Amino acid sequence: MTASEDLMDWNSRWRIANGVVWCRTCHARQPEVERPAAFAHSPGCGRAQQRCDPWDGLDGICKKFDDGV
Repeated sequence: MTASEDLMDWNSRWRIANGVVWCRTCHARQPEVERPAAFAHSPGCGRAQQRCDPWDGLDGICKKFDDGV
């Protein structure tokens, strides 16, 4: 996938504002200062069983843009 496609996919699952990432499904939040921890979804969220690192995912996408991929 291209960097643009990856960003659209990330954006379909996450929202970011003021240094905080939100899950678009359960609206759980994680500030950037807590990025080393796994994202904690709200109980009952369909993504709760998956290990989620939205900050790392976004970093990887930004690197693809920097690398021109």
